[in-house]
Amino acid sequence: MAVTEAAEDPAAAAGPREPGWEGFSSATRTWFLDAFPTGPTPVQERAWATIGRGENALVIAPTGSGKTLASFLSAIDRLGQEPAAEEQRVEAAEGGAQGGADGVRVLYISPLKALGADVERNLRRPLAGICAVGPTRPISVGVRSGDTPARERRRLRNHPPSILITTPESLYLMLTSAVRETLRTVETVIVDEIHSFAGSKRGTHLAVSLERLDDLLGRPAQRIGLSATVSPPEEVARFLGGPHPVTIISDDGPPTTAGRHRRSQCPCQWRTWPASRRSQTDAPGWNGPWQPPRARVAAAAPGPPGSGDRGPRRRGVLVGLALR
Repeated sequence: MAVTEAAEDPAAAAGPREPGWEGFSSATRTWFLDAFPTGPTPVQERAWATIGRGENALVIAPTGSGKTLASFLSAIDRLGQEPAAEEQRVEAAEGGAQGGADGVRVLYISPLKALGADVERNLRRPLAGICAVGPTRPISVGVRSGDTPARERRRLRNHPPSILITTPESLYLMLTSAVRETLRTVETVIVDEIHSFAGSKRGTHLAVSLERLDDLLGRPAQRIGLSATVSPPEEVARFLGGPHPVTIISDDGPPTTAGRHRRSQCPCQWRTWPASRRSQTDAPGWNGPWQPPRARVAAAAPGPPGSGDRGPRRRGVLVGLALR
């Protein structure tokens, strides 16, 4: 019975769960201590406390410090304690509250397909170990990338896993197709090696996809970024959180919070270029003296009929040259 099962787990019997290590189920803590007799690292403890409070987190720690497990273990513990799908359907049929939903719950974004495959293999160990210690809900793991066969993609669409490992490009394709319906249940997004995305066009593409994902959800997904080293961490935290605050957790200091990104209020003025450099900055095919980009765009606007306008292709070339 449910009362007996709750009494068997001290964490569950204690009432509301505390965020962090103390809030994990006895099965999760038993497996972890068997696998890592020295116990959790300080970074892991701080990460679990932050993640348990529902905050966005940027975890900065050296390779091999367990930050990937720190990001996953909270989600594994939470999913493992939820009722199985059969129990959820019975509760829904009886008018009870539904304990969960079919669909992807944790989205792991990897910069490399090979890294995603390694993470999938490493996830099997805690999933199998926790299941062997005590009864827990089965948690499925899937991988979708550019190398995923069509048959496997169909299977992932019809039977979405609890944890999906993917890349930014595959996430974009999912969000622009019918597969996005399987992402409406996402609760946690983990971005590994986030320093490889920040400040790049690929990172901009990922940031847009994360905002599109939040638009599908009833509430924004919790975002967790992982990196061995970033500088400056505040800027990477703003990149990760977008409009939401992010708690920075590092191995060399207490957690700090990076607030929402604020646009600079400094007035900007067009730079006055010396005459000796104007010939170098003139775009090819541009007739006339050097002008700032905004002036070039205005000058490239279409003119009235009969003014010699050469059509949209000419205007597009001029605008592109002006903005490059």
